[in-house]
Amino acid sequence: RSPQDGGKTGIGKMANALYKFTRPHTIRGTILASCACVTRVFLMTIRDLPYVEWHLIQTAAVGLVALLCGNAYIVGINQIYDVDIDKVNKPFLPVAANQISPTLAWIICLVTCFGGLGIVYQFFSPLIMQLYCVGIFLGTVYTVPPFRWKNNPVLAAFSIAMVRGLLLNIGLHHASSAALGLPITWPAQV
Repeated sequence: RSPQDGGKTGIGKMANALYKFTRPHTIRGTILASCACVTRVFLMTIRDLPYVEWHLIQTAAVGLVALLCGNAYIVGINQIYDVDIDKVNKPFLPVAANQISPTLAWIICLVTCFGGLGIVYQFFSPLIMQLYCVGIFLGTVYTVPPFRWKNNPVLAAFSIAMVRGLLLNIGLHHASSAALGLPITWPAQV
């Protein structure tokens, strides 16, 4: 055990590397946005609901898992393609620090991408599936050559704003409204 790895061994070091691979600040942002949007829709309709249907919490949790899978895919693919840059600018990231091999990083990305797609396909509407696919597409072209939208400030801003702003909010609002059996309306706050 070395002080550099916090005294962790084997499984603890791998768990820590996987945690860092998912870029925890983006995970927290996804959880916060999800909770805020679902709560907003729920509060808009609570006076019309005679009771809380607890299966809706399960649906929200499944949706959150799908969003976290998409998030892990996008930040993971970025680390795979930016490993040389990250060795200089972000040497603490697990692929750049050789805590996760490129092969394992690819496996994680593929599992989270297709796992998220499978969850959305199984549990949500075709519109949510389309929005999710657009998010995965934008997250991919942001990083992957020959597109690398991140090298163009306008395209980079567009892709981030679309995924983190528009797609996430519209998707969450639509999925929450549909789960409650409500007509889809677009309040100004969304």
